[in-house]
Amino acid sequence: MRRTFLALAAATALTLGALAGTAAGSRSPAAAAAGPCGTLATAPHYSHIVWIWMENHSYGDIIGSSQAPYINSVAAECGLATNYHNVSHPSLPNYVAGTSGLALSSLKSFDNDCNPSKRCSTSAASIFGQGESWKAYEESMPSNCAASNSGEYAVRHNPPPYFTSLSGCSSFDVPTPSSPRTCPRAPCRPFRSSRRT
Repeated sequence: MRRTFLALAAATALTLGALAGTAAGSRSPAAAAAGPCGTLATAPHYSHIVWIWMENHSYGDIIGSSQAPYINSVAAECGLATNYHNVSHPSLPNYVAGTSGLALSSLKSFDNDCNPSKRCSTSAASIFGQGESWKAYEESMPSNCAASNSGEYAVRHNPPPYFTSLSGCSSFDVPTPSSPRTCPRAPCRPFRSSRRT
């Protein structure tokens, strides 16, 4: 289902482009104030990467819409990925593929959007915990690394609980703070992911 994840790819490209301003020593504060992207002569060292997954809205629902002025302004200034295609439908295989790089043939056990279990998990490596620090902020998640649906929280939109070899899920896969004051750094404040649909 291409339309589901087209907005995701656009958001990923937009987010990564916007983060050039957070690169260690990459731009002066005056240049960073000019906008979220800009132009750099050399590739920066990123101190943070924020990956925002957007789902259940087609490209046409977001790009060009007056209801999404910020995303459209960042797309115009930073660039837009327009050729991303999901690997499967429903949601879960796409989240696992996007965070692990597993081939489609290795994703069949996730086809029914199952909760994490012996039959619905993987020991494959993921982008989480690969030597760099990581943190996932999950909207409406009732507790750290929650492995089942609860209210508005849908575990199928939260990949870390599905990786059995991942250490630190209970520490680094956390509910989005309800107050910006409890947020250790700015990236967790705007991030929302697991709205149940």
